[in-house]
Amino acid sequence: MQGTAGMAFAAAAALALMACTASIAASEPMLMAQAEPEANSDISPLVLEMHGWLDDCQPMADLQHGEHRIAVELEDGSSLYVLPCTGSGYNLAYVAYHDYGGEISQLQFVDYSDERSWFSTPYLFDAEWDPESSTLKSFGQGRSLGDCGSASEWRYGDSGFRLQRLFYQGECDGSVPPGEFPLFFEAKPSVCRPGESCE
Repeated sequence: MQGTAGMAFAAAAALALMACTASIAASEPMLMAQAEPEANSDISPLVLEMHGWLDDCQPMADLQHGEHRIAVELEDGSSLYVLPCTGSGYNLAYVAYHDYGGEISQLQFVDYSDERSWFSTPYLFDAEWDPESSTLKSFGQGRSLGDCGSASEWRYGDSGFRLQRLFYQGECDGSVPPGEFPLFFEAKPSVCRPGESCE
């Protein structure tokens, strides 16, 4: 049963950018790790200004957990900013910005659904930053029970944020525990580091 809940999730879901080479896999389920929110992050004023231009984003002060903002200095000295955009009862959508020497761009991510296959989106859901692994994570639920949806992990490298793993459960049927989606995609190991050629 895909249902309207699965289709609604597919139309909204989110995640990011180029993988050099990758392989599709099906493996053990994932237990989502949650990093502590960085509520008092130092957000660039230019990023806040750009964020305010987005017509589809609500004022952060109006959002539940709108204080959860991520600001991270990456290995090459550039900065990642992830700001809340809009939310439902069980998903909070974020958009991400990359500041490379004062050149700020809004990031796009790649996501998957049975209805749309692979697609590009500016949104991450319930975004978290894991400082120990330098990993950006997204967890989008297809419905409030959390038994369907997708979860993704991204690492920063020479080609930008590279999708490492995607966990996906399209059927909202209670067949998996909440958040424990099967592994759908896993990238091949990369030797690329920021500032190095990815060949």
